[in-house]
Amino acid sequence: MEQTQTESGVDRKKREFTYAYGNYVEGGGLFIEALENGELYDDITVNLKGYGYMPGPGQVFIPAYKIEPELMEAIYRDLVKDVIVKVPFGPFDAYAILVQLKDDWEKRIVPLESLMPHEAEEE
Repeated sequence: MEQTQTESGVDRKKREFTYAYGNYVEGGGLFIEALENGELYDDITVNLKGYGYMPGPGQVFIPAYKIEPELMEAIYRDLVKDVIVKVPFGPFDAYAILVQLKDDWEKRIVPLESLMPHEAEEE
């Protein structure tokens, strides 16, 4: 873990996340999950197909209304190349941020299926 300096001058450890991806079953692009110590920490994308929004290749919607600041900082550092647009959805002034993932995102994010336990093959 990388050390950082806080406003109070006290050192703290910066949390590190890894990421796994898959595809939404009903379409709508990639979904990405943040993992901490190999355990699911949070879903960091949202499918807005039902609201008429579809991401392009290498793009995802990040539900900014629910992502804690430390995780959002890690997402931007680790995965985001460009912010494209902020889009509103839902009844409670929720919004998501459409971002372009870094060009090498597939090297930074493992397929979710690779983390799933496989049943032993029958002999």
